Amino acid sequence: NNTMKKFLLKLLNIEKSEYTQVMTLLFLGFLIGVFLATYSVATTTLFLNNWDEDKYLPIVTIATGLVGIITTYIFSYLQNKISYATLSITTLIIVVALVGGLRGGFAVIDDPVIKKQLIFGGLVMLAPFEALVSLVFWGTIARMFTLKQQRRIVGGVDIGKGLAALATFFAIPIFSALVPATEDLTDITFVVGILILIVYFALVLISPLISFGKRQIIE
Repeated sequence: NNTMKKFLLKLLNIEKSEYTQVMTLLFLGFLIGVFLATYSVATTTLFLNNWDEDKYLPIVTIATGLVGIITTYIFSYLQNKISYATLSITTLIIVVALVGGLRGGFAVIDDPVIKKQLIFGGLVMLAPFEALVSLVFWGTIARMFTLKQQRRIVGGVDIGKGLAALATFFAIPIFSALVPATEDLTDITFVVGILILIVYFALVLISPLISFGKRQIIE
């Protein structure tokens, strides 16, 4: 354990006092990778199986852009009004709840027309989800470490996230094999989303520079 810890400290260029925070961040990054990958595979595959790609994909692209602009604007506006941690956990709760709603819709809706519309909406939300989760992740790093720490740590976090993305890439076929239908991949997305909420909450609790009650201004 100590040998592995020393190796990770050197690889990620971090100090002993930062170890728990950075490892929690990397675990969070891995969970985010799994969350987005399973959601992307599920919604993209379902869309291609149920909609005319040539005719409707441009509409999805336009709708995604509009939703993305609106959601990121609201996020940017609110980060100057409430604490970043509170905004972030609220954003994550909404994203996970929407995924849960999508999965619930697949389970209870029998009308094929409504189901197709649900699939359409699910794909539209893919890019906004990716943008919001990325804002939460990197914005949290900017607030939980000093500028001096960030310069040293961000490279290591990038390495860790890259390894996590690689692991996620190879894990997707395993996840796909575990579920009977493509839409069931969103079960994994939802469960991982719950884990993200728990890990993010824990991350804020162990980080002295960020809290749910304190609003921070990044210069």
